[in-house]
Amino acid sequence: MYGFYTRPPFWVGDLDEILKISKGELDYRDLTKQPILTNKINAITLSIFKDGLIAFEFDTDQDSTLRDTLKLLEYFNSFMFVIYNNINVDYSGKKCMLDPYVILDNDFIAISKSSVGFGDGTSRNIKYFNDRYKSNPIIQRVLFFSKSELEGIINNFKFYVNADKTWLLSYLNRFVSHYKDHLFLEAFVTSFFLVEVLINELWDRYLIENNERLNKKRKEYLKGRDITLAIKTNILELNNKISSTLFQRIDNLRGKRNKIVHDIEKLALKGELYSDDFEDMFETTNELLFLVEGFKTRLIGGYSFRTIR
Repeated sequence: MYGFYTRPPFWVGDLDEILKISKGELDYRDLTKQPILTNKINAITLSIFKDGLIAFEFDTDQDSTLRDTLKLLEYFNSFMFVIYNNINVDYSGKKCMLDPYVILDNDFIAISKSSVGFGDGTSRNIKYFNDRYKSNPIIQRVLFFSKSELEGIINNFKFYVNADKTWLLSYLNRFVSHYKDHLFLEAFVTSFFLVEVLINELWDRYLIENNERLNKKRKEYLKGRDITLAIKTNILELNNKISSTLFQRIDNLRGKRNKIVHDIEKLALKGELYSDDFEDMFETTNELLFLVEGFKTRLIGGYSFRTIR
């Protein structure tokens, strides 16, 4: 079993428990030896612990490729995005923002299981929670979830797992994480990759709709390298598959992408990625997600930020 924590962490419960922990009246390790929620989703078991540890365990009889590190990171990052996309929490009457981040192979921990529970809390204490609950300023950086809120998030995640869309959410998490960490070039490149993937899906559907009119030679040509993104979006707009507004935004973003490819130093060093570019990217990605996948996300522009860890 492997797990990770959000930033800032969340606690499944209320402030009173945290205050008792900070006063030494409760030992949080005793509260976190067993998961508070467990859900079986196909070949994985998702567990959430009271201290906010989110853990995945793959069935041992599944193919090893399902359990490799890249697949594990895909699930971690996709679940991170689902939390970010659904979060609506409150602490002490104040709103607290989740700071999504790209989970890499040094950001998660292994959790051992014994007869008394999952670990003794030591490795988790050292990894992230050491003294976190022992002072009021730290308490104010803790998110609070109820079990019902987390059950809703898990059900939402289950939908994407069953639809085989965790890879898509993983890239969305990279997009918003890079943006909020001021890594604008990385954010733009990641998001435009998603735009291209979604446009290609629309294009494939358009060709299927017109399959009876296409012989083998035309199909090969229309699926070939000569049919660029610009050609695809022009044809899709002319046939009312995308709106003229969406077409114009994609065309503008494509021009910016081409500048990045041909003059990355200028764009990276002189700051020629502006807030308007990302507003367009947020809107474009969301509209394409709705057209292709039937859902929208909580992709919002505004200022990028990093919360206190």
